[in-house]
Amino acid sequence: MAVKDPKKLKASNKRAGRKIGGTVAIFLFLTLLSLFMVLPIWLMVVNSIKPVNEMFIFPPKWYTLNPTLDNFKDTYRVLGQMWVPFSRYVFNSVFVTVSVTVLQCIFASMAAFCLAKVKFPGNKLINAVIVLALLYNSNVIYLMQYMVMA
Repeated sequence: MAVKDPKKLKASNKRAGRKIGGTVAIFLFLTLLSLFMVLPIWLMVVNSIKPVNEMFIFPPKWYTLNPTLDNFKDTYRVLGQMWVPFSRYVFNSVFVTVSVTVLQCIFASMAAFCLAKVKFPGNKLINAVIVLALLYNSNVIYLMQYMVMA
Protein backbone atom coordinates (compact mmCIF):
# COMPACT_ATOMS: atom_id res chain seq x y z
CA MET A 1 0.00 0.00 0.00
CA ALA A 2 1.63 3.21 -1.18
CA VAL A 3 1.48 6.46 0.72
CA LYS A 4 0.19 9.28 -1.42
CA ASP A 5 1.65 12.14 0.61
CA PRO A 6 5.17 11.52 1.97
CA LYS A 7 4.95 14.69 4.14
CA LYS A 8 2.49 12.91 6.42
CA LEU A 9 5.24 10.45 7.37
CA LYS A 10 7.60 13.20 8.52
CA ALA A 11 7.95 13.38 12.28
CA SER A 12 6.91 16.54 14.02
CA ASN A 13 9.41 18.57 15.99
CA LYS A 14 6.73 19.72 18.44
CA ARG A 15 6.24 18.01 21.76
CA ALA A 16 3.07 15.99 21.51
CA GLY A 17 0.35 16.93 23.97
CA ARG A 18 2.39 19.55 25.81
CA LYS A 19 1.61 23.21 26.06
CA ILE A 20 3.96 25.84 27.47
CA GLY A 21 1.16 27.24 29.64
CA GLY A 22 0.55 23.88 31.30
CA THR A 23 4.24 23.45 32.04
CA VAL A 24 4.45 26.94 33.57
CA ALA A 25 1.32 26.31 35.65
CA ILE A 26 2.71 23.03 36.99
CA PHE A 27 6.05 24.70 37.76
CA LEU A 28 4.31 27.53 39.65
CA PHE A 29 2.13 25.07 41.56
CA LEU A 30 5.14 22.98 42.57
CA THR A 31 7.07 26.09 43.57
CA LEU A 32 4.24 27.24 45.85
CA LEU A 33 3.93 23.75 47.30
CA SER A 34 7.66 23.58 47.99
CA LEU A 35 7.59 26.96 49.73
CA PHE A 36 4.74 25.71 51.89
CA MET A 37 6.77 22.62 52.81
CA VAL A 38 9.92 24.62 53.61
CA LEU A 39 8.00 26.86 56.01
CA PRO A 40 8.26 24.57 59.11
CA ILE A 41 12.00 24.16 58.55
CA TRP A 42 12.39 27.93 58.30
CA LEU A 43 10.44 28.45 61.53
CA MET A 44 12.53 25.81 63.30
CA VAL A 45 15.79 27.52 62.30
CA VAL A 46 14.53 31.00 63.19
CA ASN A 47 13.17 29.86 66.56
CA SER A 48 16.45 28.14 67.38
CA ILE A 49 18.39 31.42 67.12
CA LYS A 50 15.82 33.66 68.84
CA PRO A 51 16.65 34.98 72.29
CA VAL A 52 14.26 33.99 75.08
CA ASN A 53 12.58 37.42 75.27
CA GLU A 54 11.51 37.11 71.58
CA MET A 55 10.40 33.49 71.87
CA PHE A 56 6.99 34.16 73.41
CA ILE A 57 5.95 37.24 71.42
CA PHE A 58 2.42 36.93 70.02
CA PRO A 59 1.81 36.85 67.09
CA PRO A 60 5.05 34.99 66.34
CA LYS A 61 7.54 36.68 64.01
CA TRP A 62 8.96 35.01 60.90
CA TYR A 63 12.34 36.54 61.66
CA THR A 64 14.44 37.45 64.68
CA LEU A 65 15.67 40.89 65.61
CA ASN A 66 18.63 39.76 67.74
CA PRO A 67 19.92 36.36 66.58
CA THR A 68 21.98 34.49 69.14
CA LEU A 69 23.62 31.09 69.53
CA ASP A 70 23.37 31.16 73.34
CA ASN A 71 20.41 28.77 73.19
CA PHE A 72 22.70 26.01 71.96
CA LYS A 73 25.27 26.64 74.68
CA ASP A 74 22.57 26.64 77.36
CA THR A 75 21.07 23.42 76.00
CA TYR A 76 24.39 21.57 76.04
CA ARG A 77 25.17 22.94 79.51
CA VAL A 78 21.86 21.60 80.87
CA LEU A 79 22.21 18.30 79.02
CA GLY A 80 25.75 17.90 80.36
CA GLN A 81 24.39 17.86 83.91
CA MET A 82 22.08 14.94 83.27
CA TRP A 83 22.71 11.49 84.70
CA VAL A 84 23.04 9.97 81.19
CA PRO A 85 25.07 12.23 78.88
CA PHE A 86 23.46 13.62 75.75
CA SER A 87 26.14 12.07 73.53
CA ARG A 88 24.91 8.63 74.62
CA TYR A 89 21.40 9.41 73.37
CA VAL A 90 22.82 10.62 70.05
CA PHE A 91 24.97 7.50 69.68
CA ASN A 92 22.03 5.20 70.48
CA SER A 93 19.80 6.93 67.92
CA VAL A 94 22.42 6.82 65.17
CA PHE A 95 23.37 3.21 65.93
CA VAL A 96 19.78 1.95 65.91
CA THR A 97 18.95 3.88 62.74
CA VAL A 98 21.97 2.65 60.79
CA SER A 99 21.76 -0.96 61.96
CA VAL A 100 18.01 -1.27 61.31
CA THR A 101 18.38 0.28 57.84
CA VAL A 102 21.28 -1.98 56.84
CA LEU A 103 19.66 -5.14 58.20
CA GLN A 104 16.30 -4.27 56.61
CA CYS A 105 17.97 -3.79 53.21
CA ILE A 106 19.81 -7.12 53.51
CA PHE A 107 16.86 -9.23 54.66
CA ALA A 108 14.31 -7.54 52.40
CA SER A 109 16.50 -8.04 49.33
CA MET A 110 17.04 -11.71 50.21
CA ALA A 111 13.30 -12.22 50.67
CA ALA A 112 12.51 -10.38 47.43
CA PHE A 113 15.01 -12.53 45.52
CA CYS A 114 13.44 -15.72 46.89
CA LEU A 115 9.92 -14.54 46.08
CA ALA A 116 10.93 -13.54 42.55
CA LYS A 117 13.15 -16.47 41.54
CA VAL A 118 12.28 -19.52 43.64
CA LYS A 119 9.05 -21.44 43.01
CA PHE A 120 7.64 -22.96 46.16
CA PRO A 121 4.17 -23.80 47.48
CA GLY A 122 2.42 -20.62 48.57
CA ASN A 123 4.59 -18.29 46.48
CA LYS A 124 1.62 -16.67 44.75
CA LEU A 125 -0.28 -16.37 48.03
CA ILE A 126 2.59 -14.54 49.72
CA ASN A 127 2.96 -12.19 46.74
CA ALA A 128 -0.78 -11.50 46.84
CA VAL A 129 -0.62 -10.75 50.58
CA ILE A 130 2.27 -8.32 50.01
CA VAL A 131 0.43 -6.56 47.19
CA LEU A 132 -2.73 -6.29 49.28
CA ALA A 133 -0.76 -4.99 52.26
CA LEU A 134 0.79 -2.30 50.07
CA LEU A 135 -2.55 -1.52 48.45
CA TYR A 136 -4.50 -1.09 51.68
CA ASN A 137 -2.16 1.07 53.72
CA SER A 138 -3.38 3.18 56.61
CA ASN A 139 -4.22 6.25 54.49
CA VAL A 140 -6.65 4.27 52.36
CA ILE A 141 -8.25 2.77 55.44
CA TYR A 142 -8.56 6.23 57.03
CA LEU A 143 -10.35 7.52 53.95
CA MET A 144 -12.80 4.66 54.06
CA GLN A 145 -13.41 5.18 57.79
CA TYR A 146 -14.03 8.87 57.19
CA MET A 147 -16.53 8.10 54.43
CA VAL A 148 -18.38 5.61 56.64
CA MET A 149 -18.48 7.98 59.61
CA ALA A 150 -19.48 10.99 57.54
